[in-house]
This record gives sequence, structure tokens and C-alpha cells, in this order.
Amino acid sequence: MAPGPFPEDAVLALHYNYTGKLHAGRYRGGLRPETLLFLLVCGFIVVENLVVLVTIWRTKKLHSPMFYLLGNLTLSDLLAGVAYTANIVLSGANTLRLTPA
Repeated sequence: MAPGPFPEDAVLALHYNYTGKLHAGRYRGGLRPETLLFLLVCGFIVVENLVVLVTIWRTKKLHSPMFYLLGNLTLSDLLAGVAYTANIVLSGANTLRLTPA
């Protein structure tokens, strides 16, 4: 793999070549079954956290400091699920195609 216009590309290509991840056939096309399972779990995490946030937001009885703290924890968990989903989708075979803009 020839290095791209950025110096980081050469380091990335050297690392992937050293670890054996540039071999043909290392990454199959499409998503593997375990990847789909993890994406399903991440989707469930995001949806259930959205339900908790909407419930706290819409129910006036839950507008107390304890539920604000619970809402912050829920938002943190939701963002972690989104970040993990992005990590799953953008890693593996897609890593070498990502370059800084």
C-alpha cells in the first residue's frame, strides 16, 4: 500500500503491514454475524436510554435533582452507545480508507 498525502498514512500502512492486516482476504465484504449482534445491542442501548430521557423530560413529577442526575447518567450511557456504534462501523476494513480532512 502506497502512503497517501498525509505522513500519518505511511505510519498507519506500516503498522497494518507489520500486524498482517493488509493481507488479501483479511477482511471479508459485508458485516459478520457477531458485528450485527453488537450493532443490535448498541441500538437497544441507545433506544432504552432515549426512553428514559424522554420519560424524565415529559413527566413533571420526575423534575427533581435526583432525576436530573439520573438523566445525566443516562445521557452519558447513550453517548457511549453511539460512540461504540461508530467505532464498530468505522473500524476494520474501513480504517485504511479514513483520512483526516
